[in-house]
Amino acid sequence: MFKIEKIDVNSMEKAKKFLLSVPSIKEVDENILKKATLVYDDDSIVGAISYEIYNSVGLIRYFVFKKILNDTFINELFYNMENNAREDNLDKMFCVVNDKTIENLFSSLGFEIIEKENLYIDEDLFSTLEYKNSNVMIKDISIVA
Repeated sequence: MFKIEKIDVNSMEKAKKFLLSVPSIKEVDENILKKATLVYDDDSIVGAISYEIYNSVGLIRYFVFKKILNDTFINELFYNMENNAREDNLDKMFCVVNDKTIENLFSSLGFEIIEKENLYIDEDLFSTLEYKNSNVMIKDISIVA
């Protein structure tokens, strides 16, 4: 049975282990992980999304899910993450995508591609970063749909 929950101290290590099972993730930032929303299939984590806070916006950092999750659970996962972000007084969510399938998924969730010419992440101009060829997408979460 699937369930969606906000991470807590009891699920932190299990979530970290789940994320580290992904070959492209070499280490997990616990400060970002503290903002995670998790999807469980019984007691096993099968999905996670988290964000990092930059002023009044969030940058999605960990978005991992097993293919068994259908659109309904992915939508609910995002809905829960957005509610958590609003509790953190965030009004926009950003993501960086470099895969057309993931870009289409984010588009279906209400994200739109934005111009990145003068975009900064922290103090770095986006065009100087390693993922400069990726698309940047944004969603206004200040209004609950």
